[in-house]
Amino acid sequence: MKKKIDLMVTTQFIITLFYSATNPYIFMNIMKNITNEYLAAAQIISCTSIVIFSTLWNKKSEKLFRFYPLFTIIETILYTALLIYMLLFKLDLRLYYIADCLICAIVTRQLYCGCIKLKTLRYKKEKEREQYDNTKNIAVALATLIGSGIAVILKLPIELMIVISFIGTVIDNGLYLIIYYKALNQKSIGG
Repeated sequence: MKKKIDLMVTTQFIITLFYSATNPYIFMNIMKNITNEYLAAAQIISCTSIVIFSTLWNKKSEKLFRFYPLFTIIETILYTALLIYMLLFKLDLRLYYIADCLICAIVTRQLYCGCIKLKTLRYKKEKEREQYDNTKNIAVALATLIGSGIAVILKLPIELMIVISFIGTVIDNGLYLIIYYKALNQKSIGG
């Protein structure tokens, strides 16, 4: 019997491949341009975001989940604007780092919380969730190995790496919209 390909696992594989191939270059260049205060501020913003938004999602997940498609669109628009600014006006990696931190803390955090909700809709049984988590971990590890290998081989300009990373985000958001609507459809038909 042929096993069905899980779109959530496939999406995790694809986005991890994009990020692991580009992030070593992007972050190496960012680290050359920021101070430890930037790093500390980013950690504070990120952790504060996790506490605030995870608490909100614990209390209002049904309401917030309805906005999941909007969050994917907002994230795509914000990263598009940041990419255009960086490529057309000024490649300022400190600005990129701060903007990326804020987008992740405010918008991407909603997507992370929404993915937890998606997982509960798609994998009803404990064994299904366990298998999904383990399979996803395998896919992410394999994608990281491949992506890191690509990162070792490729020697592309930072601007191109940012564009490739952006393309990965757009693909990720598109695939998660498909997953979202399929999960809603399954929920509405009782399955």
